[in-house]
Amino acid sequence: MSASDHLNFLIADDSVLDRSLMLAYVQSHNWSAISVFDGAAAVQQARVERFDAMIFDFNMPHLNGLEAIHQIRQAGPNMDTPCLLCTAGSTRPIEAQLSGAENVELFRKPLLHSAFVSWSSRLRSQLAAPFGRMAMA
Repeated sequence: MSASDHLNFLIADDSVLDRSLMLAYVQSHNWSAISVFDGAAAVQQARVERFDAMIFDFNMPHLNGLEAIHQIRQAGPNMDTPCLLCTAGSTRPIEAQLSGAENVELFRKPLLHSAFVSWSSRLRSQLAAPFGRMAMA
């Protein structure tokens, strides 16, 4: 099975509703996901399992999504894993914090299915490209 046939996601969101929505999007493509409720749990999970992509809420307890991404990027199997960062608030303050963050896309909540499909389509193309993840950096 190629990288474009099956993807494994990490979903981190403290909202049960938003986490369920993301999980439904992923499962509608017959992909797999592990979901956690905060940034600290996401960092722990990302240190022990390799993911094809990670989806984070920005505003979560313990560590926000961007802080979690930063910690995951320091070491471990997901240093170069593509990330989707979602926020229900204004994106402007977050965009400023994203400067220098590689392979992170910012979306407003609620994340529409069409936006997820567009992002995951780009993700599959990038993973299938020569050099896979290296091509996305």
